[in-house]
Amino acid sequence: LQASFRCYKSRCQYLAQRRAIVQIQSAARQMGTRQQLERDHKAATTLQCAWRLYACQKKMRRMVYSARAIQSVVRCLIQSNRYNETRNLVIGMQSVARGNLIRRDLLRQGSAACKIQSWQRGVSVR
Repeated sequence: LQASFRCYKSRCQYLAQRRAIVQIQSAARQMGTRQQLERDHKAATTLQCAWRLYACQKKMRRMVYSARAIQSVVRCLIQSNRYNETRNLVIGMQSVARGNLIRRDLLRQGSAACKIQSWQRGVSVR
C-alpha cells in the first residue's frame, strides 16, 4: 500500500513538474515567437520606410525634371520675345537711319540740280 501511495505521489509530482516544464517551454516559445514577430515587424517597417522614401524621391525627381522642362520652355519663350523685340527695334532704327541717309542724298541731289540749273540758265542767258 505504501509503495502504491509513493508511486502515486511520485507520479503526481512528476506530472506537476511536467506541466510546469511544459508551461515554461510554452512561455519561452511564446516569448521567442513574440521577439521574432517584433523583429519581423521592425524589418517590415524598415522596408516600408525605405520603399516610401524611394518612391517619394522618384516622384520628387520626376517633379524636378518636369519643373526644369517647364522653366526651360518659359526661358526660351522669354528669350525669343526679347530677341524679337530687339530685332524689331534694330530694324526700326535701321529704317530711320536709311530714311535720313536717303533724305540727305536727295537734298544734296536737289541742291546740285539747282546749281546745275542755275549754271545752265546763266550760260543760256549770256
